[in-house]
Amino acid sequence: MNGRTLGDIDGKFTCRNSSVVDYCLCSAELIQNFTDFKVLDFSSLYSDVHSPIEISLKQTDQEVSTKCSDDTRTNEQKINNWTNEKSYKFLECLNLTEIENINSEIDGTTVVTQETVDMIISKIGKVLINSAGNTFGFKVSAGKKSEHRKNKPWFDHDCKAARSEFRKMKRNKNKSPFHRALVSDAEKRYKNTMNKAHKKYRSDFRKKMDDLKQKDAKEFWRLLNENKSTAQPKIDFDKLREDNSSVKMVYCI
Repeated sequence: MNGRTLGDIDGKFTCRNSSVVDYCLCSAELIQNFTDFKVLDFSSLYSDVHSPIEISLKQTDQEVSTKCSDDTRTNEQKINNWTNEKSYKFLECLNLTEIENINSEIDGTTVVTQETVDMIISKIGKVLINSAGNTFGFKVSAGKKSEHRKNKPWFDHDCKAARSEFRKMKRNKNKSPFHRALVSDAEKRYKNTMNKAHKKYRSDFRKKMDDLKQKDAKEFWRLLNENKSTAQPKIDFDKLREDNSSVKMVYCI
């Protein structure tokens, strides 16, 4: 797609401003879904010599459903805690008619299967829950927030400060050469800070593992297995071609 798509008609260099070794290939069927292709400005955060590539794909005719929420919490309705003072009211709130129906259903069951047991247990549970709700009332509790990606263990306070400074500079819409130079300097400081923190973490970790190897074998193997890299997910490119919907992808090869 290099040099033949809107955004890169001239075929911009992708490596050391001298070659196009980073490129995007696609099938004849998929090419009609490309809307844009760009070779982005070089960033040392992505690579030492390569520029990132960005592609845009248009949406297909398939429907895409997206659920939006102003809050990442999910509200759950729960019954208030049990109190012995209201135990008599709990008994009064039991649905006796439903209990009699359940007893009749049990007596009339000739063949006991897992399905019939599950159904009866479910009905008994509903009777108890309804009585508890009418007795003790309900409370609305906020569910857990969606988990955010955790920082690496070596990503310390200095890294966070350097990242914050870099992002602040990058968000500025000033595109003057002077500002671009400031962004580049902030990016270099951010990367150098991360490299320094990562190097220190690895050095400290090696010393810790050498010490544990002699003193605590169990903890040694726990930490060793904990830091193993996970397998990369397998991507179904046929499904990607069918389901793509205004997708932007950035590749750095």
